[in-house]
Amino acid sequence: MRNIRFFTVVVTAILVVVSIVQFGPLRPSVVWAHPGVHPPSPPSYDYNTDIPGIQPPTSPLLANPATHTLRTFQLSVSSVLVPLVELQAILPPGFNAIESSPGSGTASLILDFIFQERFERIGIGTFGPASGLQVRATVLNITLNRQETVLMAQEYSDPTFVAAINAANGPGSSRVAEVKAEIEEEEGQIRLKFEVEDEAIGLDVEVRGEGRSADIVQRFHVDPQVVAFRSLNNGLSPNPSFRLAVQQDRSQIAVTDSNLKLRGAGGQVRLPGGSLTLVGLGPTFNIVRWQEIFTKPEPE
Repeated sequence: MRNIRFFTVVVTAILVVVSIVQFGPLRPSVVWAHPGVHPPSPPSYDYNTDIPGIQPPTSPLLANPATHTLRTFQLSVSSVLVPLVELQAILPPGFNAIESSPGSGTASLILDFIFQERFERIGIGTFGPASGLQVRATVLNITLNRQETVLMAQEYSDPTFVAAINAANGPGSSRVAEVKAEIEEEEGQIRLKFEVEDEAIGLDVEVRGEGRSADIVQRFHVDPQVVAFRSLNNGLSPNPSFRLAVQQDRSQIAVTDSNLKLRGAGGQVRLPGGSLTLVGLGPTFNIVRWQEIFTKPEPE
């Protein structure tokens, strides 16, 4: 039996690995090809495995990208339903919430619980790893007459990492939170648990998700993402917009009472701009491995 556990703990995101593996008489040796301390940098992950070498994003919109992100694991809870009027109330002027289905009175959020992210400002430096939570919603930008992804909150476990996100994506994009994360793999099942707490705004969210490790093989690749994204300055005003390309390995899992649990303190997700009531979950969620993202600001 193989049992592997990873943990991050409050703010410092310390990683502890406990691995029990039975070896035969000959144990494998480890050779460090480059001993010593090295500057942190995300490994490259090939965008097109059919072509020899490492393939970067190909879209002209991503030529000379500004940032490069690598997330080790991610639990993405899609279609988290909240009241439409509540989401509209905390969006900046010029942005309209989109109803999840006609007549439902709800809007949809995606909650990405992130384990061990490295963030590179290309040409400046690499930051992390850090773990945390990203809350995003697809909304209508009235001024530009288009849909956009708005990052309602970005909560991470490391202050230096948060400062790098804010410098790249705009002021007030990200905040420091207390993050607890656990990933356990046993007998072919992978279980992810997160708790993210930001006392200053009352955010306290917990999630548990489970699936089969062997199912994390779907290659998801968008180059570029159809909609632009932007963060919010402390939940109040829009920051500049960006385009992105993303790829990841994932498994899409049907939600059941036993394999996904999401809890917000007081039944709410409390964000920098205000609180949203949790009223339901969509039919699926994703366990993601090795998500890689490139971003570039849109021309003003």
